[in-house]
Amino acid sequence: MKKMISLLLVFSALFIIGCSNDTSDTVIPEEETTTVNEKEEEVDEAIESTEEDEGIELVDPSAFVSFEGVDFSGNDVSNDIFMENELTLINVWGTNCGPCLDEIPYLQELNDELADEGFQVIGFLTGGESYKEEGVEILDMLDADYMNLIIPEEVFSKLGIQYIPTSFLVDKEGKVVKKRIVGALTKEAYLEKINKYLE
Repeated sequence: MKKMISLLLVFSALFIIGCSNDTSDTVIPEEETTTVNEKEEEVDEAIESTEEDEGIELVDPSAFVSFEGVDFSGNDVSNDIFMENELTLINVWGTNCGPCLDEIPYLQELNDELADEGFQVIGFLTGGESYKEEGVEILDMLDADYMNLIIPEEVFSKLGIQYIPTSFLVDKEGKVVKKRIVGALTKEAYLEKINKYLE
C-alpha cells in the first residue's frame, strides 16, 4: 500500500510541474531524454525547493513595479491594481494546463476569504489574446471571478517563467515579496505562505 501511495505521489508531482509555458509543440532531442529514475530525482528536488520556501530568483525583480496589461473586458490596467491591497497573489496559468485549472477554485476561495485582510488574487493568462475566449469559458465554468489579465510577452520574459502554474506574492507597490512559486500548491500551502505577510 505504501509503495502504491509513493508511486501515486511521484506521478502527481510529475503532472504538477510538467506544464511548460511554451504553447507550441516541441520535440525533445534524444540526447536530452532522461531515465525514469533521473526524472523522479528532478521532481523530488523541485518539490523540496518549493517546500523549503527557497523559491527561484526572478530575472527582473521589478517586473511588476511598472507594467501594462488588459483585463478580460478589454480595460487597460497597470501596477495601480496592487495599491488597494497589502498583498496580491499573481497566478500565471494556461488554458491547457491541468494543474493550473485545478488551482482555480481554491484561488477563488482565497480571494474571497481574505479580501477583508487586504488580499487579492490576480490571474495572468499565458498565450495572449488568442486564448482569452477559452480562458473566460473556463473561469465561468469554475465560478471564478477574480481579476484576470492578458499580459504582454515582455512581462513574462522579465519574470523568467518556464513552467506553469507559477505564482508570486507582491506588495501594494508591486514589489515581489516572495520568490516565484513553481507548480500547483494546495489551498493550505498557499495560506501558509500568504499568512506570513498578512500577519
